[in-house]
Amino acid sequence: MPTIAEAGVPGFQVIGWYGVIGPARMPKEIVTTLSNELVRVVRKPDVRTKLQNAGAEPAGSQRGGIRRIIAGDYAKWSKVIRATGISVE
Repeated sequence: MPTIAEAGVPGFQVIGWYGVIGPARMPKEIVTTLSNELVRVVRKPDVRTKLQNAGAEPAGSQRGGIRRIIAGDYAKWSKVIRATGISVE
């Protein structure tokens, strides 16, 4: 079976990710505390090993990182949806 690039779609990339998102207008202090703790936990060697063994690449981005990821995915997949005419059934 050919790769996607070999099938005529060069540069194709899909990256799955997990993130923690809180409600709108969450107090900055709570966001900062949660973000710092999540990053600290993801950087622990035993947690990293477990995530890597599951096929994940632990990143642990700081506040705002998830927003950039979501915005990038939204832009990319919006183009795909418009180009292909995909609709909800």
